[in-house]
Amino acid sequence: MTKNFAYFLFIFSMLQTGNICMAQRPIDTGGYKFISREQVIFEDDFSHDVIGKFPSRWHISLQSGINDSSNKQYFQVKKEKEIYALTVQKNAGFIEPNIDTVIFPEKFDLEYDFVLQSNGTHISLGICANPFNGPCGNLFFIVKNKEDKGICLEQLGWYQYFKGKDIEYPAHSDFTTWHHFRVNFDHGKIKCFIDKYRMIFISEGDYRPRRFSLGLCGPLKMKNFRIKATNYTFELSKILTEKKFVTHAINFDVNKSSIKPESIGFIQQLVEFLKANPTVKLEIDGHTDSDGDAAENIRLSQARADEVKKQLVTLGIDGNRLTAKGFGATKPLLPNTTSEGKAQNRRVEFIRL
Repeated sequence: MTKNFAYFLFIFSMLQTGNICMAQRPIDTGGYKFISREQVIFEDDFSHDVIGKFPSRWHISLQSGINDSSNKQYFQVKKEKEIYALTVQKNAGFIEPNIDTVIFPEKFDLEYDFVLQSNGTHISLGICANPFNGPCGNLFFIVKNKEDKGICLEQLGWYQYFKGKDIEYPAHSDFTTWHHFRVNFDHGKIKCFIDKYRMIFISEGDYRPRRFSLGLCGPLKMKNFRIKATNYTFELSKILTEKKFVTHAINFDVNKSSIKPESIGFIQQLVEFLKANPTVKLEIDGHTDSDGDAAENIRLSQARADEVKKQLVTLGIDGNRLTAKGFGATKPLLPNTTSEGKAQNRRVEFIRL
């Protein structure tokens, strides 16, 4: 038995027994009060992959104990209506995103959406200090479905173990509901969220990630995987000094104007700024990438700008202070030739009038 394969069996035996985890109480953040970060390091929505094939921007990890592509068939990109997702129908092993850099900043987020489609399924996020393609297991966070508990989050350390009960998701969930998973890294501190609930908080960690792997045991679906970073906090005062503020912290459903719940933290911060500066009037500009029809992108960006205005009004801002405009893909920040470039171009700008 090879060393890598033995490692693989050990990790998955730990996942099945559920004996190694860190018991904490989930905390309702009151509506996603954490703020989405700005700079896109890596993003994959699987929309440019061949349907039914292995995703083009990922590779099989040697952590699986498999040195060839024999299990790629178990990972397939599927499309349902307008949603692209990576689907896994069995215990398929570990995959890693193709990321050029192996040095991450001190503050960044890793996030994805998921559906666990039956009991016994799970997604493990392996955080790797090793920059090379070998075993990846300094720290694991495992989201899993257990028959008696529903969705649980478990923490597993390779060098030190945390023993206790699984951290249970406090709300009802079924096998069809999409959930949002996020890990926030901030100078050694690590926070894990599922939807609006903070599930794990490590106040003093010693984990400087160099790579990440996903261990997937289906049936499950995963979409919208991204890593975003910034070395600064939101400085809305730029609206006063520079008369312009660009943000990627307001996210929308695919080809829709509905605002994702994780965007609310930034919107609440903007509301507080506007209430503290009652003479400021803003133009809200919506921008898209170049995918799709140009006229439809104009319409979509206008609808998204209108929705942001609606949210601000709902939270107490006078609508006479706000103007909404949609520009589609006519004002790109970067070329629309990569997923990361397109992600930077999908944005909302606030212009002081």
